[in-house]
Order: sequence, then structure tokens, then C-alpha cells
Amino acid sequence: MSSNPGKIKKNTPFRRDARSDSDLKRIKKRISLHGVALEAAGIGILITGASGIGKTTSAMKAMIPGYFWIADDLAVIDTSPEGTLMMTGHRKIQKYLHTDQTGIAEVRQVFPACQIKNKARLDLIIDVVRTATDTVCLELSEQEVLEARLPCVRITIPETGYFDQNLLHKAIMHYIKRSNK
Repeated sequence: MSSNPGKIKKNTPFRRDARSDSDLKRIKKRISLHGVALEAAGIGILITGASGIGKTTSAMKAMIPGYFWIADDLAVIDTSPEGTLMMTGHRKIQKYLHTDQTGIAEVRQVFPACQIKNKARLDLIIDVVRTATDTVCLELSEQEVLEARLPCVRITIPETGYFDQNLLHKAIMHYIKRSNK
């Protein structure tokens, strides 16, 4: 029996080829986040929050002309060669969405092809949080994603409340008014 079961040559320096260096750089420039990704009037939006808070349902109900569906449940964020943050869905689930009412459905059965995009620039995070207060509050701040500072509208809702399309529209308008878009 060999004392070197992995058959690694002793005294051989570890070498990394060019491909693994580029893979490592690419991995450092990509993350996956729980949320719904859409584009609204040219603004790439990632809605984050606890499961069951209403992210998917509100995004689905908000889909008017000029809005595009990108991903449900898991958004993959990466940095383009130009340094822009881009978002898409996870390759295994991007074609699907899930709600308690409909279960799992194919996105193309829910929205027309002209309202579905594979990828969009990430411009804004809308973070929905349940709190012990009885009021809804919108606050614009910043959040860091892959070493980039992004605007973030934090929406606090009552513990028994749900995020809906009206709050989504208010969050978008809050961002537009505050950022002079």
C-alpha cells in the first residue's frame, strides 16, 4: 500500500493555470441573492425580503407595459467587463416562478415573451422588512453589492402585513424622486 494514496508527486509546486485564475476572478465578481429581479421603466430592480412576504406576487401584479420579468427566487448578480452590475436568474430555475396561489409555473405561460428578459443592469434594491410597528415606512439608503454602492429603498411593513404592487410602485417613485431619475 502506497503512503501517497492521492498519487501527488512530492516536492512538486502547486501550479494554477490561466483558466483557473480567470475562474477565480469571475467567482469573486458573482453572487446569488434570494429575491425577485425585474426591470421597471428602464430601472433594474432586485426585490429582497423574507420568504412569503409578497415579493413575487407584488412583482407579478405590477407587470404593466414597460416592465420586464427577469427572475424569481434566486437572482445571480455579476460584474460586466465594464464594471456594471448585471442580474439574471439562476440557470436551473430562471424559466419558472412560484406563488402560493399558482404553485410553480413557467414564466412564458404567465407573461408574454415581450415582457421577459434574460438579463438587466442592477440599479436599485428594494428590501422589504417586517417590523413590530403598525405603519409602513420607506427609507432610501445604500447597500454594498460586489464592492459597488447601490441605492436601496427599505420598506418596513407591519408583522402581519404583505408587500404588494402599490408598495412596489411607491418604492420605485420614492427612488426616482430622491435620485432625480
